[in-house]
Amino acid sequence: MAHTPLMRILDGADTAVVLIHGILGTPDQFASLLPLIPRNWSVDNLLLPGHGGSVRDFARSSMNQWKVYVHRRVSALAKTHQRILLVGHSMGSLLAIHQTLHPATPIDGLFLMAVPLQPRLHPSAALRSLQAALVPQSSSPALQQVLAATSIRTTRQLWQYLGWVPRYMELFRQAREARQEIRQLCIPCVAVQSGRDELVSARSCRYLQGLDHVQLLTLPQSGHFVYPPQDLAALQKAFTAFCQRFQN
Repeated sequence: MAHTPLMRILDGADTAVVLIHGILGTPDQFASLLPLIPRNWSVDNLLLPGHGGSVRDFARSSMNQWKVYVHRRVSALAKTHQRILLVGHSMGSLLAIHQTLHPATPIDGLFLMAVPLQPRLHPSAALRSLQAALVPQSSSPALQQVLAATSIRTTRQLWQYLGWVPRYMELFRQAREARQEIRQLCIPCVAVQSGRDELVSARSCRYLQGLDHVQLLTLPQSGHFVYPPQDLAALQKAFTAFCQRFQN
């Protein structure tokens, strides 16, 4: 995939949707949702700093850079649109939650996918990540799914990946903060979790259940990146309903 951001800013549009991918992720993660966004809304499908390049590019980025980047893009849209909606996948959902609490840019709704309030690393995910670095040309379908969901060019110089450790430490800290932040929200929020997520523990749902402003949906057959046809249909249905809620 191209891992190309999309910016469609429409004159006179009252609503803008900002889509935020996860750590190592790509704007392509939202390919199944983009066609469902009303054509008269503006769209900003981000590529976060440090993504779309090399292992070293990612290592030199930071959680603070990602937060600042999201805030800058949201702030620009807030000047020309009456309503801002955020869509996040994985770490992108944590960034969306954090941005929503910024007093200078009111957010009207959140649609969150694979919210890692309790991250985890399943052994199978760790193995596929190692394979992606060493044998990216493999024809394994599972491995190709990982590569398609990752915007970072792999390298066999494994020592370069040590620079990623601080980024993941920041991710875990942000997940802990988001467990408290999600309780402070008072806007409509849809959270879609995957029943077979390799990177998000099912315990994340404990922080989402019982919150009046959060509608929780679990897709039983889905992983962190891949949604089988039946689950994908449910995801698209939920997203369409979310968008309809804000249509005039």
